[in-house]
Amino acid sequence: MWLVDKGQIMNKKTVLLFAALAGLCFLTVMAFIRFSTSFYDSPHLNTEQLTPKTDTQSHETTIVESENDTNYARKGQLGVEEQNKPQLVSRNTKSNLEDSWCIAFNDLKESELFRFIQARNEWDLQRGSLIVEAKEIDTYGANPFLEYSVESAGNAHLIEPYLTISAERLEELAEEGDTFAMTAILKKDDGVDIDAKRKYAEQLLIRGKTAESIPTLLSIVLAEAELEFQYEKTINDYIKQRINQALVYTEFGLSQLDPSGLTALISIAEGSEALQGALAPSVLFSDKELENIATNALALETSLDLEREKIYLEPISFTEKPPVAKKIYDATIAIVLWESSGTIGNLGLDKVWAESHLQQNDCMTRHIARLQGEE
Repeated sequence: MWLVDKGQIMNKKTVLLFAALAGLCFLTVMAFIRFSTSFYDSPHLNTEQLTPKTDTQSHETTIVESENDTNYARKGQLGVEEQNKPQLVSRNTKSNLEDSWCIAFNDLKESELFRFIQARNEWDLQRGSLIVEAKEIDTYGANPFLEYSVESAGNAHLIEPYLTISAERLEELAEEGDTFAMTAILKKDDGVDIDAKRKYAEQLLIRGKTAESIPTLLSIVLAEAELEFQYEKTINDYIKQRINQALVYTEFGLSQLDPSGLTALISIAEGSEALQGALAPSVLFSDKELENIATNALALETSLDLEREKIYLEPISFTEKPPVAKKIYDATIAIVLWESSGTIGNLGLDKVWAESHLQQNDCMTRHIARLQGEE
């Protein structure tokens, strides 16, 4: 019988964990692309809408596309059966950013769209979303306004200079409280170990930068759970603790109107048989345990507030979120519900959030109707 030193096993696990984490981080980037509200909120999504149509039975309708691709006018007499359907109308009758609206590129006046993009970028910056691979994302159609360099960059200009700095120098800057340096550490592979990624992801989370920190922490704990399962071939408390942590991180992000953890969780799970099988939350936990996720997330918030106090930051609950945050949140959740209902069911996330974060509201219904080509 071969005797293997435990330290060698742990070293091998560390190597495998780093490799797994690299793959999971790639999936979180792809999750951003896949669930990007910029793409699904774009007027280019349903090209059928751009084709003039005539329906002699109910009404005659012409949809006119302006030169800037964002200004549409509907002409014609609507039939009675069409009155309750969402309609494309002239930009002049549409909403201001401060008004009640759901779909930016449908509902806002053309003059308000740039304000929306600015507000979205500011919210991204507030929650720490610093997307680097803007050109790749544009290839996937995530950016409907290529002429706006700020939107095209996705705040990348703030983080890109840090990516050329050595890992050692980044850690020095991070120790001084530089959140851009912390974010760069999460994005770098060379010279950065998992402990450093975990440490600075936690520091970013303390500072309210949820967009990069939660997917990173979630990727780490899920990779640890999967590797433990591969080695032990059975479920143990360590695995359950890691999966529970992933759900708590996701719940906390959702409570802050940041669904990046949810989209990362779904993207990672869809590439893992274990996470949709033996390691699925619905398999590991009772309904009562799943109900406690929200309580555990509140406990996490309390512990974060204690750490925030040490660096003179106000409690998380005092932090204001811009109105556009809820609009983007609703759009992203709608995309998740439309695209990934099967995965949500397999994981048992419907048991956790069906009556809270995944409960469909009117705006989500409109987004889903548009995704289905009904609006």
